[in-house]
Amino acid sequence: RNAFKAMVDIDKKEIKKSEKIIDYSCTSDAGVFLKEFNSFCKNDWRYDNKWLNYCQSVRNRYPILPENYLKSDQHVNSYLFVRILSKLLNQNTTIVTDMGLSFVGTHQAFRIKTGQKLFTNSGHAPMGWGLPAAFGASVQNKEKNVICLTGDGGLMMNIQELATVMCHRPNVKIFIYNNKGYLTIKQTQQRGFNSRLMGSTDDGDMKFPDFNLLAKAHSLPFLKIKNDFELDKIEQFVNINGPAICELIMDPEQLQIPIAINKKDSSGLTVPSRYEDLFPFLSESELNESLITE
Repeated sequence: RNAFKAMVDIDKKEIKKSEKIIDYSCTSDAGVFLKEFNSFCKNDWRYDNKWLNYCQSVRNRYPILPENYLKSDQHVNSYLFVRILSKLLNQNTTIVTDMGLSFVGTHQAFRIKTGQKLFTNSGHAPMGWGLPAAFGASVQNKEKNVICLTGDGGLMMNIQELATVMCHRPNVKIFIYNNKGYLTIKQTQQRGFNSRLMGSTDDGDMKFPDFNLLAKAHSLPFLKIKNDFELDKIEQFVNINGPAICELIMDPEQLQIPIAINKKDSSGLTVPSRYEDLFPFLSESELNESLITE
């Protein structure tokens, strides 16, 4: 909220749409701007650690996965999984996410190494993007190990691409987050529509296949990880030569946090929350204390 906001766009009309919320604008082709900006940074860059230190202090104060986290013998915690996976993967690895929890959780918990590439499609958030994108990444560089992180719901959007994987045998490891439905949609319905669930879980008129049988049908090695204590099996799995599927049994009620959601005022009207005011919500005093004011 207190940031100085600059906008670069080749279209003056696009800038005009946002002129009330930006402090500076530059009408330019993005490529031209970035070349000039890069040149400036090389010649006259006064680096200030204040912002990085602030970000790190927030991360330490509100960790995604607390240091005293107790492992579950019932489910796999997605944040713990991503953290362990990021430690195991070598520098010559490409990571591709689908949408929903596999996207946001990865960007929150993954610690990328020099040489790795992480791809996602957050602009349009198309469920099902992960698997075909991972195959495309493997075609671009056949030597690299490609990791595909997808949800059970997202995979169903492009499940036919498993036949493509079966045919071409790319070095793609597919991790399926099995949380029995469309977690992001379900939690939106829980928070914003008094838990009136429709088309977001497998309890009603929507079902998912047996992913072990699905892997067998496509001649792919399969592994199921049922809880946090079985995550040590990941290392052997990612070192399999060729494609394989790993199903992760996750808590259908695991919260995606922090997350931007709207609030309701005293009259029940839905109002947008401020950008930094994420769920689970902090008190107004704690929120104000955490902001940079200069």
